[in-house]
Amino acid sequence: ERARRSTPLRSVSRPAPAARPRARLARPDYAAAAEALAALGRALDLAEGPVATPLQDTSVLYEAWAALETVHAFACALGDNVSLRPFRSEPLGSGPAVRLVGERAEVDVVRTPRFAGPPALLVQIPDLLVTVRRPCQPTHTVVLDAKYRLDASGAAPPGDALGSLHRYRDAIVGPDGRALVQTAAVLFPARPGAGFEGARVWTSLATLGIGAVPLLPGATEWLDRLATRLVSDGPS
Repeated sequence: ERARRSTPLRSVSRPAPAARPRARLARPDYAAAAEALAALGRALDLAEGPVATPLQDTSVLYEAWAALETVHAFACALGDNVSLRPFRSEPLGSGPAVRLVGERAEVDVVRTPRFAGPPALLVQIPDLLVTVRRPCQPTHTVVLDAKYRLDASGAAPPGDALGSLHRYRDAIVGPDGRALVQTAAVLFPARPGAGFEGARVWTSLATLGIGAVPLLPGATEWLDRLATRLVSDGPS
């Protein structure tokens, strides 16, 4: 009672009693609908809680996860423990980046780098640019483009995604006009079997410098193999 009479509670009136729902709104089907709407409302409030939780399209999430998995693959190949280190806020070159250092090589992984100017007519922005430097060996630059899509067969990336790799390789050049990219690959969501070893999109990475790498959570072995090969033996 003393608390109720104190300031500011003494100026607060009791809330009015809630109105009873009409009988027809108390039927089980209406109750189920009300619960479904409440659940939907809770889901839509994810971004309004104490921790911001924005929702992204699956393709955007796949690209972000593929970037982190690429860092992990090259870190394991090098023996560099960066599992808890995010992409630096300070850009390395032209985008957020991670630098990995091992005994056999040094690797830079840059996310969404921008390449503008001649001879290309358009700005080129691949998802990832991986630069591998090994002692007494030419620098090897790799473009990785994550696409959360498959072709009609459901077992390979779409043709336009592979076509973009040719554009990246031809349009991304240095100040002297020489091509900077030696290898370009699409990261696509698939879990192939052992037969993928002979798939053209995999073997062409060594012969043509353009191809594809299947990548899904729990199925990262082909990206791991590519990272190990580039760090240890180069593009061949």
